[in-house]
Amino acid sequence: MNSYFQTLDLSPMYRNLVFQSRSAADFQAYLRQALSNHVMRWGPGEVDSALYSIDTRHLRLMILRYGPAVEIRPDPCDGFILVQVPLRGRSVIKSDGATTSIGPGQVAVLAPRREISFRWSENCEQLILRVPSAFARDAASRLHTPLTELNEGVDLEPVVLLDSHVAAQWCSLVQSLVDQINPGHGDGFGHCHPAWLEYLEIGLALLLLTHTHKQPDTPASHASQPPSTKRSALDAARQYSLAHLWAPISLQDLARAAGISSRTLHTFCKKEFGVGPMAWLRNIRLDEARRKIIAHSPNSITDIALAVGFGPLGRFSAYYKDRFGELPSTTSALHKCATP
Repeated sequence: MNSYFQTLDLSPMYRNLVFQSRSAADFQAYLRQALSNHVMRWGPGEVDSALYSIDTRHLRLMILRYGPAVEIRPDPCDGFILVQVPLRGRSVIKSDGATTSIGPGQVAVLAPRREISFRWSENCEQLILRVPSAFARDAASRLHTPLTELNEGVDLEPVVLLDSHVAAQWCSLVQSLVDQINPGHGDGFGHCHPAWLEYLEIGLALLLLTHTHKQPDTPASHASQPPSTKRSALDAARQYSLAHLWAPISLQDLARAAGISSRTLHTFCKKEFGVGPMAWLRNIRLDEARRKIIAHSPNSITDIALAVGFGPLGRFSAYYKDRFGELPSTTSALHKCATP
């Protein structure tokens, strides 16, 4: 848990209740209209749902709770970046084959235009910030040190978990924003100078961008990352992946195994393989599945897919065909025919 989270005072947010209900159907209908379309499955237990929300000129800050455990599958985050921080309870985020579990004080940044689902634990309550991508790009354009081109959802991993010290900085900025809320004014920020409010908005957006997009390459950065270091880190991550193919592996798991930060691992993978760490992991899984199929494993293709960490067989087959140009069943049939 980041240190600043423990002192976060969100009491001004709790004075901005916009909807509350003991009815799952009513609350879900409201969220579909107010936030985004989604499919939801409610667990057993008493519904104690509430949404607290306040808008700045560009951002929306929310506190959301449901009561029971819930599974949520929203439409893709088209046009905005989403940040989630559990205040209590836990959330499991699944996106593009990656699974990330977050608890109180952990700050997760979710990439735009990604297929994504959430599983909130019972009594989970989360702080959520929505940042429009257009505003983030505008904030980036004001930098004297430019970021790489912001192609929505292309350069970002499905879920980026901010390091604890960065998460503490982010929570500090959120606290500064929350401190400007004045429930006595119609817009919630009536006493705050517009220039100061815009400064806080830009600061929140830039902190997210500078810690989820790599900076342009410089000679100094190359000097600090010798090839031997990069190779040993990637080898360690690969060995960890092969030893845990059957299990969910997060970006943080790979970075920990490699002994480097998630951001550095992303840079290494992009330079070495042309893809991010989670796409690289998926390719490792697919390569191992193909090796098993060609080796005439007695297991079925479904069993092989499960053994290398794929759940739905349809998705495994699609990824397999995309990588090898044929379905796994075709590979199996061709190599059986080739056996003397």
